[in-house]
Amino acid sequence: MVLVSVRFDVSVYYGHISYYAYVTVDTNRARFRINNTPALAQLLNKYATKITISESGLGYDVEVPENIAPALEYIAYVKTSKEDLDEIVATGTTKIHRFASELGLNVEGRGVEAILKSNVNCQGFELHLSDFPTLLLTSEPQRVIKFRAEGTENFLKRLTHDEATEDEVQMLIGISLLGEGTQSKYVRLLSSGQLTKDALARAMCRSALSSRNGSYSFHPDRTSWKRIAEWLKNNGYGKESSEIIVKTTLCSG
Repeated sequence: MVLVSVRFDVSVYYGHISYYAYVTVDTNRARFRINNTPALAQLLNKYATKITISESGLGYDVEVPENIAPALEYIAYVKTSKEDLDEIVATGTTKIHRFASELGLNVEGRGVEAILKSNVNCQGFELHLSDFPTLLLTSEPQRVIKFRAEGTENFLKRLTHDEATEDEVQMLIGISLLGEGTQSKYVRLLSSGQLTKDALARAMCRSALSSRNGSYSFHPDRTSWKRIAEWLKNNGYGKESSEIIVKTTLCSG
């Protein structure tokens, strides 16, 4: 059993009131802030064996099983579900620890916050874990891919060990030129081996020729179609690249 101390506080910013709790697990362990107080109450109500109200009345101390500690830390940094928390309590480990371990990262003795701050080199990209379970792959120039972590572990592990093929790396570059709403779909297909360059090229053509991506007046990134055309040309789709340049130039003219 471990002792958990909970103290409540409130902040006001431009008329917006936020309620949160500071949680300390044992006196010699990290103290962290939890905004998701309903999840905190759910955990402690379900697993606490002894509750003592603080003298100030602004908090309480509880005794809980050891496996509650990682669950409490997890909700301080990651948006999660009741099922995820129950799984942490049952196994003693969190999703971010398992995910990072599957990537080959050393998670021994590392807390949730430390792992979330990890950035991993991936064959010309950098993997950011800070918004887990949403991930970011970034690279220069101006390449950003935002996607969900589920189902990508094996592919990302190969990427971190420089084992992805040149075609796979090129497809990642192509995916970075698509809209954020479709990036996760194509990363998932690539990770499962279900994405071909031909299929991606077709999707990129549709994106470049759509009003959203092809028009100077509608798309916030006015060079998006140019970068797609360049990718197509560099990857053996010269005809499609020329078609995009001609049609987009005519439309914008």
